Amino acid sequence: MRRPHLRPAWVGAALAVTAVTAVASAGLVAPERRVVAAGPVLGVGHDDAWSPATPDRSLEPVVLRTVQLAGGVDRADGTRCPADRLVLSWTDPGPGWRSGGFIAPLGPAPTLSTAAVNGIVLCAGNHHAYVGFDAMRTEDGWDVELVPDPFGGVAEEPGTNVPDTTPVTKPVRAGFQGRARGPAIEGYARYQGQTSCDPAAKKGTLALRDLLLTRYPSTTSLGISRPCAIGGRSEHKEGRAFDWGTDLRDSRDRAAAADFLARLLATDAHGNRHALARRMGLMYVIWDHKIWSAYRADAGWRAYSGSSPHTDHVHLSLSWAGALGQTSFWSGDVVEGFAAAPTGGGAAGSAFSAATTRTPSSGSTRPRPAATSGTTTSRSGTTTSTTTTRRSSPSPSPTSSPRPSPSPTSGSPVLEPIEDAILDPLFPGG
Repeated sequence: MRRPHLRPAWVGAALAVTAVTAVASAGLVAPERRVVAAGPVLGVGHDDAWSPATPDRSLEPVVLRTVQLAGGVDRADGTRCPADRLVLSWTDPGPGWRSGGFIAPLGPAPTLSTAAVNGIVLCAGNHHAYVGFDAMRTEDGWDVELVPDPFGGVAEEPGTNVPDTTPVTKPVRAGFQGRARGPAIEGYARYQGQTSCDPAAKKGTLALRDLLLTRYPSTTSLGISRPCAIGGRSEHKEGRAFDWGTDLRDSRDRAAAADFLARLLATDAHGNRHALARRMGLMYVIWDHKIWSAYRADAGWRAYSGSSPHTDHVHLSLSWAGALGQTSFWSGDVVEGFAAAPTGGGAAGSAFSAATTRTPSSGSTRPRPAATSGTTTSRSGTTTSTTTTRRSSPSPSPTSSPRPSPSPTSGSPVLEPIEDAILDPLFPGG
């Protein structure tokens, strides 16, 4: 059957890459894209005959361009893999890699009927590192997000993170409502990978650490900052990631992780889904072979494979607004500019959905290795007793266009605030 009016997919891919490049250079993040079912879109080299099983070659240039913009794939000699050596793969890379993470299941290679797919990018002839990605077809073309590997390249390095020596500042009330008041709320943070090296712990990251260690005294800090010369790209090198020491073998730690993660992704009393994650400015979290991403929130918990299984700690990465303490949990002011709805379909997973209102028994507190020193000089803005809306001050990484908050999903756990606002000396005026 002839389809004379269909636009070749490579045109959409090229436009999408051009748009992403232009938006990134302007210091913005493209707004969220609506995921659509795959339809009769022609790829490079296709004639007018369309079949659901026809290979879709439009994804490859988008993925390769995204990987290159993010810094490429490292080789064993420390150089970047040449563009003409980058290859897509849809199968498990196997053991022996220095760094790389992916979302399971991988593949199969996309066809014209594929709506979403996971894959990796390798450097041909080099068994050192790879970069994972997930791709979803939207009305504007493919939406590609890279898969983080925050532990990449550090397994053999001594002293992965800087010892955590900054004293824990105990909040007056270790509650989970924070300073936010009313239904106004941030949208979802897009992925903002490391682009610079400033490992000093940011105040929002420190406040998150303090809240978790106070609320769950059996747990420890495995650090915030990481030296620039150790391992691959990681938000630890920008002071906006926290490794929360929770040992999967310890029943108290398992209960602590389950309790916090359930609260993090719960629907609040105003019907806001994933409310605490959004108010804290959380970007993604990895725990026990699984990852939850704000930019793929509707996909729920996804199977994750990386350099670390994350069974001795929960990795928490914050957006720049969250790390600087600008989001409403910390400041009381709603930061505009986040995507109102995440890209991605599917119901939330059930891996860590059992919410409880009981804090795990503290028991004995294990010795806490310490965390980073240093604070940011950025200011969080004025804190008020009622939630207001403001734009964040310029930061090294950006957000996307604001839109109205999404409606809640039926079946999501709803947790009422159990305590008053957290009052932290790091954020005076509460």
